[in-house]
Amino acid sequence: MSLRRRALTAWLGLVVWLVCGGVPAFAAETAAAPRLLWITSDITTAARTAALQRLAEGAGWSFTHIDYPLGGPGELPPAQAAPLQQALAAAAMVWVDVPHASVEARLRKLVGPRLDAWATGKPQRLVWVPAGEPGAGDAAAWNAQPAAARMAGYLQAGGERNLGHALQLARSLVAQQAAPALPPPRPGPRAACTTPMRPACCPMPPRSTPGVPSEPTAPAGQLAPPWPCWCTATIS
Repeated sequence: MSLRRRALTAWLGLVVWLVCGGVPAFAAETAAAPRLLWITSDITTAARTAALQRLAEGAGWSFTHIDYPLGGPGELPPAQAAPLQQALAAAAMVWVDVPHASVEARLRKLVGPRLDAWATGKPQRLVWVPAGEPGAGDAAAWNAQPAAARMAGYLQAGGERNLGHALQLARSLVAQQAAPALPPPRPGPRAACTTPMRPACCPMPPRSTPGVPSEPTAPAGQLAPPWPCWCTATIS
């Protein structure tokens, strides 16, 4: 067999392998969507979770949601530990929504050690989203912050634009690419509760300053959510 014929045979063999075996396997591997694990308590609204799931799946993520009710056990039972470990094994990014200090304390005790173990060797892949509002500042100062801090800020602010920017940062981390420069959070629905909204959403008197929400109250022994969560019971 001539050298030219051998080369042609080898080339044809490579083409057959790529078409019949190699390409589908490679495509299946590269097309696998990264998975976002979203952990909440029942203080996080269903609308917020639904909005995040819709945006995440639209951006090419798989989405898993685990909720731990405030009235649940103080220690994670085996029946809940196994699903959490399975979800963590599949996750590329974990976000924990804790819009009240009591919720954060409970979830850090309940699942914090397992999340910390998962995050070992995965810098900035675990993001806790605490109560409060992001300190955005100007664009240069904002983009100088670590990606995890910016993701937390966007998630604190809420709203589809901010959630979308958080997903962009998450994607860059998973892809091991440089985090993009993005605008600071725009006040979202969680932070933009205005006086006209208050009578419909929030059963407490306003402060003397219009547009500045007062602190929520609750009967003795019951948890009072922070203002943004309380006021935005139907929006993200």
